Amino acid sequence: MTMNQQGESLMKRSPIVALFLVLAALWAPPVSGQQTEQTIRVFLDCQNAFCDQTFIRQEVHWIDWVRDRADADVQVLVTSQGTGGGGSRFELDFIGLRDFEGVGDQLAFSTSGDATSDDRRESLIRYLTLGLARYVARTPAGARVTVSVPRPTAGGPGGPRAQVADAQDDPWNFWVFRLGMSGNTNGQSSSSNTSFSGNFNAGRTTELWKFSLGGRASQSTRKLELSSGNEITIVRDSWNSDGLLVRSLGGQWALGLGARAGANTFLNQDLFWTIEPGVEYNFFPYSESSRRRMTVQYTLPVSGWDYTEETIFRVTEEQRVQHSLTANLGMNQPWGQVDVSLSGSQYLHDTDLYNVSLSGSTNVRLFKGFSFNVLGGYSWVSDQLFLPLSVLSDEDILTGRIARETSFNYFVFFGVSYSFGSIFNNIVNPRFGNGGGGGFFLGG
Repeated sequence: MTMNQQGESLMKRSPIVALFLVLAALWAPPVSGQQTEQTIRVFLDCQNAFCDQTFIRQEVHWIDWVRDRADADVQVLVTSQGTGGGGSRFELDFIGLRDFEGVGDQLAFSTSGDATSDDRRESLIRYLTLGLARYVARTPAGARVTVSVPRPTAGGPGGPRAQVADAQDDPWNFWVFRLGMSGNTNGQSSSSNTSFSGNFNAGRTTELWKFSLGGRASQSTRKLELSSGNEITIVRDSWNSDGLLVRSLGGQWALGLGARAGANTFLNQDLFWTIEPGVEYNFFPYSESSRRRMTVQYTLPVSGWDYTEETIFRVTEEQRVQHSLTANLGMNQPWGQVDVSLSGSQYLHDTDLYNVSLSGSTNVRLFKGFSFNVLGGYSWVSDQLFLPLSVLSDEDILTGRIARETSFNYFVFFGVSYSFGSIFNNIVNPRFGNGGGGGFFLGG
């Protein structure tokens, strides 16, 4: 088939598609991401942090944003982690590439627990600008760079007093409290779902100590009308509270004591409680935890249960001791992100009762424009002390009212993406939404 024949076939089968292609060719003027004056190309890499990339591209318009690390002069790796006051600490790693190879820097800032998304993105813009200025200064565009520092006023914003913060300045002595509640409902003529939940949390974090206390309660109700006209109602209730006290031992060691209590109809528990002492070692300094961490944690939980129904072990209450070992590896690097966790626990009164879990996630850029991500986990289960002795009815099984016996659990998500086309990522056009093009995605 000739090219003309193919074009005629396309017009016959999809005239709307062909019309759009013609209009695009006639009306779309060529757009160049390259600025008139040579400047730097920057790849913004936000792996686990809040980044409003549309806002950033609009505000920081004096450099060229690119879509892929392979086309960049500078990669900015942004990571974040929670702070004791309920806020976030952001770290910006500036990594020089190509002509800037070996030219790197790191800047950090923190936001308060009540900071809005606008507060966070404005702070991010400010520190991005500070970090990129040194690179732009080495280009012809550097002749246009100016630095402005407002003169501080004593006791005022930006003054000497505002730069000092310690416990004496804090009337709450680093304590943070939170309360919350939520609910939702949906339905149709033959079914309805309703759920409510509430939670609270109190915590205090210093360099030496970390303390948190929290609790939550929820109830969900589901009503279904069967083909016979009968209606069934499934109710799930649960509540739990937990506390954690951690003492830093300096360097890479920490001691912890956890406690939990609650109830869960799905797990056949009228009441459960746990006291869990433990120790943790981090192979990297804790100060580097936003970029890399490798921890090993050993705990010795002591637990007790009051069951709603008699269990398969023919008890309605019991107290048991376990021991547990968990290893975690987390990396946020220029090539991507990896998190892996391996944990195992075992009851001391019966070593055949155990649980081993392996989980992990990764998002890796393999080559220009191509990346893949995988999230999954697998658990070998042999410790379901709570299983009821009575045989579950078909109604219980279909509605999932109560947990069933299993020897394993697993979940998997995976996807790959490939992006191609213009390397520039400067233009922002929010008309009809913020969607764009220039690639395809395959995911499972």
